[in-house]
Amino acid sequence: MPWFVYSILSSFLFVGLYLGIRWLTDKGFAPKQILLFMIGFALLGFLGATAPSLGKILSSEKFISFLAAGTFAGIFSSIGHWADFEAIKRAPNPGFSTSIRNCSVLPVTLFSVVLFHSQFHWLKLGGVFLIIAGIIALVIQRKTSSYFSPSSVARI
Repeated sequence: MPWFVYSILSSFLFVGLYLGIRWLTDKGFAPKQILLFMIGFALLGFLGATAPSLGKILSSEKFISFLAAGTFAGIFSSIGHWADFEAIKRAPNPGFSTSIRNCSVLPVTLFSVVLFHSQFHWLKLGGVFLIIAGIIALVIQRKTSSYFSPSSVARI
């Protein structure tokens, strides 16, 4: 399956995650509690899925670099998820906080070129800026004009 099919699938599945987080936080659960259970279930699931190859990983000559990169990613993931869950909890609409989080498209695109020699094209960078402009337009709250204020609507 091509990479973008997985991305589309991920997009749909994360909708359930975000709405579940908001529902649970509205019920009084703290983001840290939700993360603990979510990560716990994910750990058990991935352990079950990778158990047959676990020995190969542990005996690999690249185990130390694997462990270092995994620890680095895990720390950033934990802090990032906690901040994401808090934002979903506090935002007036969970879509607003997830859209801001998706501004990461710019640094990921640029760092990928530097670190992994990924493809770069000015047209694609323009697309990234269009995405960011759309996110900014979604999040910025404008003052309503006096013509459309609630008091002026009541007079009509």
